[in-house]
Amino acid sequence: MHCPERLPMLARPLAQSEGQPNRSPSLRAGRSLAAIVALVAGGLGLQAVEPAVAQAPAAEPAPASAPASAPASAPASAPVAAPRPTNPEVVKAARVGLARLYASFAGKTLRKDELALADLELSLLLAEQATDLNPDDVYAWRAVFGATLLSDGTDETNAKTRSRAMERILALDPGDEGMKLRRLVEAIEVAPTAEERVARFEAMLSPANRGTIGPQIAAQLALKLALLYQRTGDIESFERWLGEAVTIDPGSPTATAMAAGYFRFAADEVPKEAELLLTAMTANPQDKLAMRGFATLLLDHGAYRGAARFLQTCADFSFTELPLISYDELLADVALALWASDQPMAAEELLASRYRRMGEYFRRMQVRNDPSLLADPKALDKLPFGIASSQAVVRFAIVRQIGTPDQIAAARSIVDFSFENQVSTIDRTLKATSEGDKPAPDAETIDRARSEQASILLQAALFSYWLAEDRVKGDEYLKSANALEPLSEAATARFAAWAQLRSAEPAKAVAMFEALAADAANSTAANTMGLALAQIAAGDLRAGARSLLTVWQGNRGSLLGIDARARLAKVLGTDVPDDEVTTRLETLAAAVPQSFDRMFRQGARSITARLRWGTQPTSVLESIPVVLEITNSTPWPLAVTDNGPLKSLVNMQGSIAAANRSRSIDVSSIMVPIDRFLSLPPRSTISIPIDLAYTEMGIGMLQFTQQGCTISLRAMVNWETTVGGFRADEFGDQVEADLLRVEGMRLTDEWIGAVIQRARDPQSAQDLVELVGLVGAAAESHLKPKDVSDARKARFDELWKALPEIMAGLDPVVQSWLLVVMPDGVPPMQPTLDALRASKVPLVRLSYLVRRANASSDPLLDAAIASGDERIERYGRVVKEMLLHDEEVTRRDFNLGTGGTGNQPNAGPADGSKPAVPPASTPPSGADAPAGGSSPTTPPRPLPKP
Repeated sequence: MHCPERLPMLARPLAQSEGQPNRSPSLRAGRSLAAIVALVAGGLGLQAVEPAVAQAPAAEPAPASAPASAPASAPASAPVAAPRPTNPEVVKAARVGLARLYASFAGKTLRKDELALADLELSLLLAEQATDLNPDDVYAWRAVFGATLLSDGTDETNAKTRSRAMERILALDPGDEGMKLRRLVEAIEVAPTAEERVARFEAMLSPANRGTIGPQIAAQLALKLALLYQRTGDIESFERWLGEAVTIDPGSPTATAMAAGYFRFAADEVPKEAELLLTAMTANPQDKLAMRGFATLLLDHGAYRGAARFLQTCADFSFTELPLISYDELLADVALALWASDQPMAAEELLASRYRRMGEYFRRMQVRNDPSLLADPKALDKLPFGIASSQAVVRFAIVRQIGTPDQIAAARSIVDFSFENQVSTIDRTLKATSEGDKPAPDAETIDRARSEQASILLQAALFSYWLAEDRVKGDEYLKSANALEPLSEAATARFAAWAQLRSAEPAKAVAMFEALAADAANSTAANTMGLALAQIAAGDLRAGARSLLTVWQGNRGSLLGIDARARLAKVLGTDVPDDEVTTRLETLAAAVPQSFDRMFRQGARSITARLRWGTQPTSVLESIPVVLEITNSTPWPLAVTDNGPLKSLVNMQGSIAAANRSRSIDVSSIMVPIDRFLSLPPRSTISIPIDLAYTEMGIGMLQFTQQGCTISLRAMVNWETTVGGFRADEFGDQVEADLLRVEGMRLTDEWIGAVIQRARDPQSAQDLVELVGLVGAAAESHLKPKDVSDARKARFDELWKALPEIMAGLDPVVQSWLLVVMPDGVPPMQPTLDALRASKVPLVRLSYLVRRANASSDPLLDAAIASGDERIERYGRVVKEMLLHDEEVTRRDFNLGTGGTGNQPNAGPADGSKPAVPPASTPPSGADAPAGGSSPTTPPRPLPKP
């Protein structure tokens, strides 16, 4: 987002510096990343930028030195007493907590159904404010980085902010490999010309640097260099560096998939092509295209044992109980490979099992539509149903070789019904399109349907002549097809030859097939098969064997070729030997460990996850650390990418429950990026620290300060979306953490008095936490007065009277934090809010704008815009623009017209419920935060109310 003039970071003049020493952790493992950047930059004339040392924020200006008072449009209020000195440890705790909240709001601002430019700018401003309050907060810096990714990429100031964020993230988390890669790429891409970028890439990929940056990062840099060469038209260098990327890290799915797709068609040998596909397949076992490509290549070149193995793995990966044409065709290929590798019994059982499952599915659907069928189970079991004709034909070919006459007849009936069912399905579809008020299908649609039906019937005729050896049925199918769409002369000649083959004088078919072979247009593999069968029927076994060999060599992966091979073996009386290419392919496939196959079996757990809580929080206002551990149980490295094998976002879900709530607060989706790791080594575990206080869980817990709550949490690694939400996919895992109980406070009259007294001069963060809990309890009692005794009401009245004075006497940082975490306004709280609204301290004004400004008509927004302080003016402008956009969306969605909302600040319903327009920090739900930012959370809800 283009901003003509970036303002200085707010917290340097806004935040106080108590207890904030200067510190800047650096990378010390061997040569540091910054040192590599400096080395490359220095050698190329690039100014190296070392990670900057965090500057301690300047002291909070006293109210007397604040900007001039707001204009007359700002609400009038009684003067606010100057704050008294507050314990530095208390200020420090408030600063850290406020930074955490701002970082959370930065991500939350982006999760809306419809984003405005103001949302993007506010997200960046809030994230920057969080880092200024707490420069050592790595989550806040991740929020800054994520916000810059959505802002204007051409803005120079935005680029500098992003660079600064990367430096600080690496200083605070030196093990973040993903950020290291981004930082190195940034140091290259600032070069203005392609030639300079190439030189920087090659310098970073020098042997001296590769050992420091690691193979995963080096491979990604080599891949980016290859793509740069491709864009410049240097294909030779593109190929060299693409191959280098795969050599450096064969486990990189992006590089290996690209190399396999590019080089396989240029490979001069089939085994080389197979090696490329195998590398891509093992780099990302979830890449179904690479695995299916490798298995199909084996099948097409006669490596049937390897093909059967990896086609079965593909089927395990794609298993479904539902009728699915692509899955049934895959099973047909598996059966072909099993049959060709001398496992016909296993092949037949595979297809028979699928047929039984589809029968059960069909009968369930029939009973659902007509429950009366349950009255006659035997008749129900006999109801015919269609399956994919390709699968039915393959099964018949296998049963024809190994089955009994009854089994062959049953398999034949299944094939015939499948073909006829396909034809009748088209008729039913045409009829359905013309029922009711729908117009009848036009002539073109009918012609296409008839042509498709004729094609199916011709396939049925060829099956009858070829495998079923049934001229009568073949002639019937041929006649029906000709009635739908007249056959051409060439087609008539072909089927005449097949019909003659199945006549009383099959030898006469030899001349007919030879005539077809002389015509290039009719010289097809099917006709060559017919010629071979005619030659054998005529007693010329040698010529028939040669013709069968020709069919098999040209069609090794199809039913036609495999049937020709089986017939050839019968004629020769021995197995058909493998050639050199087939032998090399079988050797290559056999070299893959069996552990690869086990990853895809039902119930296999290749990736396992675990959630364990960190330090037990003493209140809901603290950090809530949890560690996600992911274990790779396979002997293969698993790269962390957007598309797997280990997806870069982990989905977390949870709920918050409390004893006095009838319903829990559900948090349906917290997206946690794990791309700080580029790869998970074999048989190893990575640990990802997470702080739920930066997510929707942490924000939702704010309303349970007094009573405490229980948190349930679960995580899904390698998840996928479903109709009901999310689930772990075939290569993923779902895990639940133990219940976490965060204790609340026991409310007594004596405790209330003590909390009020300690709040006047807090000596610990717990004093502030108890004050927030007490205010929440008082606000809830105001909404439910019947549940509170008169004595307790009197104690709460004491709190309401003392609260404005208490707040006025606190440090501005503490005021700002309390302004955010305290519950939404109820009438007794209004004097306190009015006093804070009149504050001239920028940080307090900012907290009010972000947390309490509910409508664009709030006078404080206009006062901020006209304040003369460009920092406050910018926040006021951005918040107002965002609220205007949200109000317009609300009016549009609820058809409220185009007038203003008329909402006044904190002038909600008398019962204290949420106003119609959500506050700036709580936009409507929407998309997740960008990858690379602070841990994204679920679509936001309004900030907590008592």
